[in-house]
Amino acid sequence: MGAPARPAQEQSAELVLSQAEFTDSVRAALRDLHTPHALRRNPLMRSRVVRSSGSGLDELLAMAAEPLRADRRGLFELVDRTFLHPAGSQEHVAQSLHLSFSTYRRHRDLAVAHITDWMWEREVYGHQVETV
Repeated sequence: MGAPARPAQEQSAELVLSQAEFTDSVRAALRDLHTPHALRRNPLMRSRVVRSSGSGLDELLAMAAEPLRADRRGLFELVDRTFLHPAGSQEHVAQSLHLSFSTYRRHRDLAVAHITDWMWEREVYGHQVETV
């Protein structure tokens, strides 16, 4: 009462996340990749890596997955069928890739860790993101 009103903080301000929060946000973004309203609420939308990329979060996740193409275990195909262009349930994707479900989960987690590391490096060190 009697204090001057403060303007609400701008929602578009850059958000600084801990590494654990960043990792959780990447996982959520991959899960919500095809749910635009959920993706728009993802904390990564206000992160340095997304704001400085000139790309949308969906495009940035696809760029982060690109280096996986060279992996002999087929990690890119797994990411593509699971997140980028979903091909049914994870069990179905595992079966289509001729992987046991436990191997599929292990490879999925490895691929997600790679994507997270790629994005985190750019978040922390500010490396320029080259568009493909």
